[in-house]
Amino acid sequence: MNKKIKTKSWKREFADLVEDSLIYLRKHKRYVYATALLFFASAIIGYVFASKLGFFDEFLKEIIDSTKDLDYLELIWFIFSNNVTSSLSAIFFGAFFGIFPLFNALFNGSILGYVYSKAIPVAGYFVIWRLLPHGIFELPAIFISLGLGMHLGFAIFLGYFYRYKENIQKVILGISSILLLLVGAILGFLIMNDSLFNNHIIYIFIILSVIQFLGIFIFNEKESMKILKSKFKVFLVIVVPLLALAAIIESSFIFLIG
Repeated sequence: MNKKIKTKSWKREFADLVEDSLIYLRKHKRYVYATALLFFASAIIGYVFASKLGFFDEFLKEIIDSTKDLDYLELIWFIFSNNVTSSLSAIFFGAFFGIFPLFNALFNGSILGYVYSKAIPVAGYFVIWRLLPHGIFELPAIFISLGLGMHLGFAIFLGYFYRYKENIQKVILGISSILLLLVGAILGFLIMNDSLFNNHIIYIFIILSVIQFLGIFIFNEKESMKILKSKFKVFLVIVVPLLALAAIIESSFIFLIG
């Protein structure tokens, strides 16, 4: 009898955890919608300007080379672990004023549009339906991660400015942190594209932006940790199961048509 009570209590506790996560997600759904819109807008851009995005070929080749010798279970783990790492990074690094999720949505959306433009001559316009089975689970998981990451960055900085709005020195620190983060993100993107800029100078900008951000985080540590904890809960309860389903479906599909 005691055993049944414990099992029931565990189920109830898990149900409450799921319910809390869904409530939290609904509360911040506009950020999820914003990243989804950004993703699909960049996918259209990637499709329209595919002729100018040939540098994606090397990136895609690396992915193909990494998966070509994997068996079924290894492929599931490869897809799942990569998506989990990417999604968790989107949330965690979203703390930097939401810049990382923004670039993530732009980058991945552009790749999707680019791949679609290359697949059409081979398989026709309806090749998009091949993405649907795993995309049903994977894309929502990605959008949730990106949206929560974006909200995390805004929440930390807005909470900081609200708390120290009458302290001019801390306000200046907050504004300079945002500017440094933006400059660091742009310069970091230029590094990825073999910019002619001096890489050492760019790294200095990035390091300074991170140091200043840590200052913002420490000044508002209690509230920041509370927000981060809520998002990590959503990640474990909602995002991870969706990514697991997506990895299984995608791997099965690859082996069936391969």
